[in-house]
Amino acid sequence: MRLAEASDGFVARSILGYETMHQSWGEVVRASFVPPEREANIAQSLSLWEDLESVYAFTYSAPIHTEALRMREDWFHAPDHPNYAAWWVADDHQPDFVEATTVLETLHLNGPTPDAFNFKQPFDADGRPTRLDPTLVRAKAALNAAAWAQA
Repeated sequence: MRLAEASDGFVARSILGYETMHQSWGEVVRASFVPPEREANIAQSLSLWEDLESVYAFTYSAPIHTEALRMREDWFHAPDHPNYAAWWVADDHQPDFVEATTVLETLHLNGPTPDAFNFKQPFDADGRPTRLDPTLVRAKAALNAAAWAQA
């Protein structure tokens, strides 16, 4: 999480209290499509970013995160559902895990929409289909690499 927090465009994240095992942004809830017996094997996090390019640059260039993505098939069952969702929130809004789970379920049921989408089929803050800017992603990844070297 230290790398995420040092990344360009990072705003905030829910923090797990290791003594209490509770998240600071509310109780983690299981999506309806996740069988109860698999709940313990699902990693959940919730973070806010300034834009899609920022979170994409972190997701696919942070060394420890990219290693985890490479190893995910060894560590987790291949999901038959979305394993992340993105959506736009107002600057003064902090989502909680109930909202995040609702968004993930919306993506699962409806596919990408302005209310719940992924990197492959993103929407802008006005609800229009958009594409990630690869030049901006590369620039943010370079900024991140420099920041991570200092972290």
